[in-house]
Amino acid sequence: MNLPYETLQRIFRDLAAEEMSQSRGDFSISESSREWTAETTIRDRDERGAGSIGVDSLELIQLATRMSEYFGLEQFGIGDSLLRGKTMGDWCRMIHEVMEPAWESITVRSSGTTGAPKTSTHSRQNLERECRGWETLLGPVQRIVSLVPAHHLYGLVWSCLLPASIGQGGLEGQGGLEVIEARWETALRWLGELKSGDMVVGFPFRYQTLPATASTFRVPAGVTAVSSAGELGAQEWEALYRLGFHQVLEIYGASEAGGIGWRGRPEADFELAKHWQGRREELNGLPDRLEWTGKKTFRLLGRKDGWIKIAGSLVDPKAVSELISQHPLVRECSIRSNSPDAQAVQGHPSGIRLKAFIAPVQTGLSTKDLQGLAKVLRKWVEPQLPPAARPVSYEFGACIPRTAMGKEMDWNRSVDHHDVA
Repeated sequence: MNLPYETLQRIFRDLAAEEMSQSRGDFSISESSREWTAETTIRDRDERGAGSIGVDSLELIQLATRMSEYFGLEQFGIGDSLLRGKTMGDWCRMIHEVMEPAWESITVRSSGTTGAPKTSTHSRQNLERECRGWETLLGPVQRIVSLVPAHHLYGLVWSCLLPASIGQGGLEGQGGLEVIEARWETALRWLGELKSGDMVVGFPFRYQTLPATASTFRVPAGVTAVSSAGELGAQEWEALYRLGFHQVLEIYGASEAGGIGWRGRPEADFELAKHWQGRREELNGLPDRLEWTGKKTFRLLGRKDGWIKIAGSLVDPKAVSELISQHPLVRECSIRSNSPDAQAVQGHPSGIRLKAFIAPVQTGLSTKDLQGLAKVLRKWVEPQLPPAARPVSYEFGACIPRTAMGKEMDWNRSVDHHDVA
């Protein structure tokens, strides 16, 4: 399967940035990684601390372990060799030399931001079959404009493997379609760079910024927009069509199974993807509940585990609650979404965020004291949680409302609490 060196370098960069962000609790690393090149050193920093990923000896092993897991490097026996590489280019060249002719699988982790992410291994054969299936849905495509990281399964398929397949008539070809990375550009910037025949690979949170531009801009003819990692809201659908996108495809998928279904209208049921037809019984173990409305069509009824998808990342409200409850000024904490329907459907409006209800250790605090406590908690969680998992609002009360049986009540409707923005 075609994994050109440039493509592998994109995957490596995004994978390394995620690993370092999570291990250090510094989620600005993902943005600064846009400057990483083949010359970026793995360990050494210059006098300003720049020009390097800057890992220490323990992080070096951690990074090599993650790369070995993702690319299946154990089978090639080069895991330890990575440790001798000085630059990002050194590591990528070593991986590329063994991957390009012979790799058999990729192992991804779920996009969870809290809790322990799960790993899923996808064979080369299945990834190739998925790419062929998506090609049947697409019209002519000349370039890919990517708004997504390359290492998650959605980004890997749509911004790495599918461009190779379309560009060469199969994943065994060399080269492929040009991929334009626009992850760090504003909507006005990447919209202005679109050409006829482009396919934009994005997700709801990025498309959320489009309505403000929809009345003053039109994309060229023949441009496709693809979205996954959560349900497109009605506002995003309207904006994409008003902008003049020729085709909009919403993809439903999971890290465990890859792309599963698609729809081209917001009111439509999802249609089972071609590469899953005749195998739908294999989807019974998904984290989402599916209601089959036909032999090849289904609706989403919500996650089985109560996790919430925010800006394309899965967040475990229970884990966030347990973390905040550890603060010495907090007696107990409850976490909910700012949308009452967030846990009713697998995907949900892209503006969804978390809010917290706090029962402080000290009672009888004034409104000013509670506002101060909210500031303390915001600062305290910042290095410990990625942006999607941080509550955007705090409410306070003497205790979390519960029924006589001890079940937590909907404190959104409780009047005995203080709302602190």
